[in-house]
Amino acid sequence: MPKRPEADLYIYKSGVFDFNSVYKVIRSWYAKHRFTPFEKVHKSKPSKYIGREIIDEWLGTRKVTGYIRYNIYVEIKAWDVVDVEVPVGKKKVKKQKARIRVRVWSEIETDYEGRFSENRFLEKVRAFYEKYIIKKELETKYDAEIWGMTYDLHGKLKQELGMEAK
Repeated sequence: MPKRPEADLYIYKSGVFDFNSVYKVIRSWYAKHRFTPFEKVHKSKPSKYIGREIIDEWLGTRKVTGYIRYNIYVEIKAWDVVDVEVPVGKKKVKKQKARIRVRVWSEIETDYEGRFSENRFLEKVRAFYEKYIIKKELETKYDAEIWGMTYDLHGKLKQELGMEAK
């Protein structure tokens, strides 16, 4: 079950934003692109100084073929998280003020079912198959597709955090 690392992107922000809308963007993006989401880690603990510290890790998987699977990860770390009320029009909306780091990265997992890892002969067959038979297809078609999807998710998260011109 070899994994080929692909894009690795970061977002840093210090300010006011809505955590719930960030989570909605992640879930809706996974659903739109037919990924199965898993929330691997969710930790919320009091910070040493002020507010809370939040750590969330998401994994979205999508089977492309019987041999290839895409994995796109989102890791959110937030420090000094404090709930604030922000006036929007005539209403006050509850948001969070914090320092946040979002990491989005992806990988292509080949032989995700482990069919070629039963013995040494099959492992050599897998290595030959990946090195000579599907190498071009992996490097052109699948690499480009997962890079595009990773950058798209990264852009959606930046837009939700108010870091791009609208």
